[in-house]
Amino acid sequence: MPTIQELEFAIEQMNNIEVTEGNHDTVQERAKHYFNKLSSRRGINNAQCYFKQIRTRCTQTQSGNYISIEAMKAIDANDNQTIRCMVCNQNNKSGKFNQNGWGICYSCVPKYIEEIADVPSSLKKLKSQLTRKKKDYRKAVAKSQPYIEAGLGPAFALAIAKGTPDEEVMDLWEADWWKQYDDEDMLIVAVLDGTLTEEQGRYLNGIRSDHERLALTCVENPDMIAWADALLECGFNKVPDAVNNVLDGGQPRIVARIRKMKIDAEITPEPLKKPVLLQNPPDHMLEKEDSDDEDQNPIEEEYQEHVDEMADELEA
Repeated sequence: MPTIQELEFAIEQMNNIEVTEGNHDTVQERAKHYFNKLSSRRGINNAQCYFKQIRTRCTQTQSGNYISIEAMKAIDANDNQTIRCMVCNQNNKSGKFNQNGWGICYSCVPKYIEEIADVPSSLKKLKSQLTRKKKDYRKAVAKSQPYIEAGLGPAFALAIAKGTPDEEVMDLWEADWWKQYDDEDMLIVAVLDGTLTEEQGRYLNGIRSDHERLALTCVENPDMIAWADALLECGFNKVPDAVNNVLDGGQPRIVARIRKMKIDAEITPEPLKKPVLLQNPPDHMLEKEDSDDEDQNPIEEEYQEHVDEMADELEA
């Protein structure tokens, strides 16, 4: 379900559409803006466009794949898909260009609307959703007030009011480990919204300092916690870079052999079926990723391009 902020943004975008002529120019200009924004950080390469499947001038996206300006400007792509946006790297967004789960969300490049009649009906639906969301939020805020007055933090009180089990919320409130973070930290939010138990949150906090990517991956995919624990226990705990190699799709036993690591084969977990990327990485991790990209060897870039092309051929 979209948040209040997402609905407000969508309504703002809809209000800006020139309904008398469609929004072709809006789509084109927004696509050009984000293409230029990506290329200013990641450069322009002659590469295989992930969507057009042709070799042309492209820029690398947050996903690691390449995209051309022609693909971003296209208005005849598959619409109304739930995708992970290659541009802003947000997951579960409504967008176009659905291919293997990746696409471009309507927040980055607006949806192309042909018929004038589509705009009022869509706008009415969005406003109705926003009204319900705000009403539910006001009810939760009112319900949370007695707990806030009793001394509970607002985010914790609101979590109880919204229906997160109070035992989990209070266990977190009474613990000390979370106090190094603010209420908006993704690990804290996951416990407060009921995605993780307090015990799971405490465990992930314990491994986060050495294995931040693994910990935050488990925040986004709680079913991976047992797998992550097995990976660390079998011998990967002291080698964070090796853990990242496995998250990138490497088989644990092969990574361990290359790095000359001793691991317990009996408890080594199965390799991942595909690489796991963070859906909403913290800003400091994105900054590190950009820095790494700038230092990447041209041979490594060519090799990565080759790997991407092979993956596309296998999935075709």
